[in-house]
Amino acid sequence: MNDREQAEVPHLPDGSVLMAAVRCGDRRAFRALYDRFSPEVLALCERILHHRADAEDAVADVFWEVWQRRDRYDASRGGARPYLMTLARSRAIDRLRSQAARPESRTESHRRTPEQDELTGAIDSPEDSAAYAELKVRVAAALAELDDRQREAMELAYYEGLSHQQIAERLTAPLGTVKTHIRKGLAKLRFALQHIHVDRPR
Repeated sequence: MNDREQAEVPHLPDGSVLMAAVRCGDRRAFRALYDRFSPEVLALCERILHHRADAEDAVADVFWEVWQRRDRYDASRGGARPYLMTLARSRAIDRLRSQAARPESRTESHRRTPEQDELTGAIDSPEDSAAYAELKVRVAAALAELDDRQREAMELAYYEGLSHQQIAERLTAPLGTVKTHIRKGLAKLRFALQHIHVDRPR
């Protein structure tokens, strides 16, 4: 390869550079970080959890946390890969402990609620590039804009997959009130997310 050919090879930023950009709120860097490291994160989670769907959910949790708590990343304590793998191991173990405490949780976790279907309906599966993780990040940001009662009900429906009746019991609130909070919350989320375009894999 001659000097000209070498000069034409695109430079790919390393993980630390990507994390620094993510820390500043760069969404393109976040997608690049996901594309680069998610296969390794998924492999580690699957080795721990021994279940593909649970591992995919753990991957989404990891990158959601990376984005939501991006200001906590400290490059002086290690590079992006060790940071992500440590986080992945922790989240996967958390899921194992949760499953051990609730033996029925695996069956329940794979029953999708209407709220989950509506908010992730643009994506065929969690394997669709970085779309699933990025959408989860944006949903979290949109949830933060809701009032406390709507947000609490929506988080229980979206993140924990609880039914309306289960949410009412958890919040000790009338079922009708819970349904109203979720209906209004979904309307606000649809408006907040209406301009988001999700690329499908080809």
